[in-house]
Amino acid sequence: MPDPEPMRSLNPELLDPTAPGATLDYGLVEQIEQSPELVDAINHNQDIARALEQDPTQLEQIAEYVKLVEPSFGIAEPPAGVTGEPFTDPSPTEANIPEPGPTGGQDLDDLST
Repeated sequence: MPDPEPMRSLNPELLDPTAPGATLDYGLVEQIEQSPELVDAINHNQDIARALEQDPTQLEQIAEYVKLVEPSFGIAEPPAGVTGEPFTDPSPTEANIPEPGPTGGQDLDDLST
């Protein structure tokens, strides 16, 4: 049986009011550390920490968002059928539109006669 995943914790600077950047309330930290995905997201994106510092009531909304995008933080194996190749748009980057002008080798002045 594999060992359980180690407990993740927030960057200690997020608890230190003398450190640069956001400082989170201890009660909020306890809630955050219940979700390893949320801990990872906050440790990798200081904007989330700043948003929670300004408005801790956003925690639930941010946690839901992180659950939706968590696979983009890195997953061990891609879902079935995913090759890992980047998506390339098959459409051309520029339209192949001919330049306006006479066609068939005719000069426009020849058309008036």
